[in-house]
Amino acid sequence: MPDHAVFLIVRGGATWQRGKRRPRLGRREPAFYLVTAVKTDTGWVVPLSVGQILAWIWQRWELEVAHREMKAGVGVGQKQCWNKRSAVVSVQWSVWVYAVLVLAGYRTWGWIRGPTRPERWWRGAQRWSFTTLWRSYRAALWGTAECRSLWTTSTDDWLKKEHTIIALTNAALAAARA
Repeated sequence: MPDHAVFLIVRGGATWQRGKRRPRLGRREPAFYLVTAVKTDTGWVVPLSVGQILAWIWQRWELEVAHREMKAGVGVGQKQCWNKRSAVVSVQWSVWVYAVLVLAGYRTWGWIRGPTRPERWWRGAQRWSFTTLWRSYRAALWGTAECRSLWTTSTDDWLKKEHTIIALTNAALAAARA
């Protein structure tokens, strides 16, 4: 590596005040990036502008977030498969489902604005996430007669409530998984 030059790009940290009632300081540490230099006739130069390099770093971060959402939200890699073909197809299916859901969210809200939240204390995030998207899908589906949340009044006859309790357990576990 002694024949290759590198540049160090430092994205400065920041400190800001957050909270109105009990103000606290928020802090972001500086980030350091090594970029391989390119040799020209005049010497070593950065291959792209610093703005373009930071844009590519941001895209890499978006890829990491999407990968985490696919693993945690959709369950990529968690399905039990006992042969090689099903192991590949199950991952492909999960990623396809994730892509279709994100495409539907993008076509509905665009990149920036997302679904509104009913809380008065939170204005909502500047950008929507897969969790926000998934929550909106569940709310839309549970509002219909075909797929609604199962909550009924309690009765004293536990044998009659067995199917309701099983359905509530399934709905709660599915919501927790989703």
